[in-house]
Amino acid sequence: IINSEIIHWDDTCATIGKNKFGCFRVYTNKLYACFTAHNNKSSVTVDEDNILKNLNEKVHVVHDHYRHNYNPKYKFKNVECNAHNLRNLEGIFQITNHLWAISLKRLLEETLSKRNEYIRKNKNSFSKKEIQAFDLKYDELLKIGFKEYEEMAKIQPYPKEINLLKVLKKYKEAETLWVRDFKIPFSNNLAERSFRIIKTKLKVSGMFKNENSIKMFANIMSYTETCNRHSINKFESIKKLVNGEPYTFDELDKLKPAT
Repeated sequence: IINSEIIHWDDTCATIGKNKFGCFRVYTNKLYACFTAHNNKSSVTVDEDNILKNLNEKVHVVHDHYRHNYNPKYKFKNVECNAHNLRNLEGIFQITNHLWAISLKRLLEETLSKRNEYIRKNKNSFSKKEIQAFDLKYDELLKIGFKEYEEMAKIQPYPKEINLLKVLKKYKEAETLWVRDFKIPFSNNLAERSFRIIKTKLKVSGMFKNENSIKMFANIMSYTETCNRHSINKFESIKKLVNGEPYTFDELDKLKPAT
């Protein structure tokens, strides 16, 4: 994973015992998944995972706007998840009826659709003129957004809207890198999909008895999910594991990746 050009990561809360709260974290690419577990979501535990701090400046890290990722001590390039932006923009429009939100949502969706069409035609980038047009429209809509918010805030402030506007402006490079480079994913769905089975586990009463059990679950998930991405049935991967013959990286590398 550390040697990948693009890494996705995400985390989610979990309950340990009766009163403690912990967290699951996943770092992943298309072929491998590394789950970790901690008794808190602090930045200290992120560095304990020994992944982000070992990445170089050529690596792109896709995430759901974790400000911790922008720490100057890290060398990698940040990529923001735009699927979250689409949901947030739709929600803001439904509550405020502000045109900037729905207009920006349409701009992102139309640009993504056009990018997908270009990729199908084996084109690897937008033209400079197309990128300039996107930037101009993006900046224009943010200006309109700040004005619309200021008018509404005189009567009723809406923190979620102004916070999103500030993020979209301050982190524009990370928010729009997918427009400039077709290799960059639009969303962080790869990491979010990795959490599906964990989300099901979190619905079980009691969840995890202690820190040791949550860490063991993370280790098992790392193994079974990685095997699954190499077209190995999870039952088959667990059977080999309990027989003391787990799949090795060398074995996985020889297999066809799952589609």
